[in-house]
Amino acid sequence: LGDSPLIKNYGDSFRGEVITDSLGRIYVASNTSSNDFPTASPVQAQSGGGADAVLAIFNPDLDSLVFSTFHGGSTDDAAYSVQFGKAGDVYLCGGTSSADFPATAGTLRPNFGGVVDGFLSRFRFSPAASVRSTFLGTNRYDQAFFVQTDLKGNVYTFGQTIGTYPVST
Repeated sequence: LGDSPLIKNYGDSFRGEVITDSLGRIYVASNTSSNDFPTASPVQAQSGGGADAVLAIFNPDLDSLVFSTFHGGSTDDAAYSVQFGKAGDVYLCGGTSSADFPATAGTLRPNFGGVVDGFLSRFRFSPAASVRSTFLGTNRYDQAFFVQTDLKGNVYTFGQTIGTYPVST
């Protein structure tokens, strides 16, 4: 990511996460600047530009991709954390400097706040792969570094902001 606006702290460009499911499949959250990153049944088949967040799922033997997709807009995007939700959903979070990041209408923040925003995306794989995404941020610098879910299906993110982020009880 070089001099990307996503880099604010030591190691931001190298964050990522690997988790496994009960069937032994391996889920990787990361980023790539490659235009030929291998995809399999992607939601986004091509790079949006700059660096893109990626989600990849490998079979347990690491001999094939079950699923792999780019996830980003026309500037820099990176995925830092991945977690399972209820009913097989997969949550991905990270940061974006792309005003055209594929956020979904009707979500918490469907519009880019400015500079760098965090993002949270939910992937569903049945009947076909689909994604629903929201920005998380202010008009300043924000990123989402970790995502976690609980047994009730609630989703939590942990991140960083230098803006005035809304707080609730």
